[in-house]
Amino acid sequence: MDNNSNDKFTWMIGLRVRIKNTLAEQFEGEIFSYDPTTTCITLLSEDGSLPMSRKHIVRVILESTITEVSVIGSPEDSSTPSTTTQSICEMTTLPAINLQSIQKRCDKALYQAQIQASKIGVGVTQEAQEIFYSLSKTLPCSWQGKTIVVLDEIKISSPYTVDSCVGSNHHSLERVKQIVCIKKVKQQTFSPFT
Repeated sequence: MDNNSNDKFTWMIGLRVRIKNTLAEQFEGEIFSYDPTTTCITLLSEDGSLPMSRKHIVRVILESTITEVSVIGSPEDSSTPSTTTQSICEMTTLPAINLQSIQKRCDKALYQAQIQASKIGVGVTQEAQEIFYSLSKTLPCSWQGKTIVVLDEIKISSPYTVDSCVGSNHHSLERVKQIVCIKKVKQQTFSPFT
């Protein structure tokens, strides 16, 4: 396909038209774009529900459904009803970008992603990961290799049982053992292989 056939409607962009389709529907508006790949015309019409409204209706019309096109004006034509609203060129002007705000959002998203990544154990079993998630719901946890570290003082090593929990604070150790025990019971109860 040559460039001329690809651009057969691009010359109409910005014109105000009345389009009739095969279903006898009629639409008026400004041609916003034409896509030669999908053979679709994008028509931008004013939303007449509110006077002086800046809302517009966007219609994508397949070229093969169009039976008639009538040019009713150009965006500069002062006799058209669209002179009370902005032209397409004015509406498509984008606001300035706040780079500091974007950088803050990017930094926050990166920080959150790093936090989520730090909660995933490398080279550990699914059972160990589930125990970590159970503990991290109520207690600060981290991975130190394949060892779960809770409250920076209690360590749980493989095979991640109550007996593999070690720490200096007796009260915290008992709480961690209780959570590990409950999780182990749940894992054994719901395991399809037991």
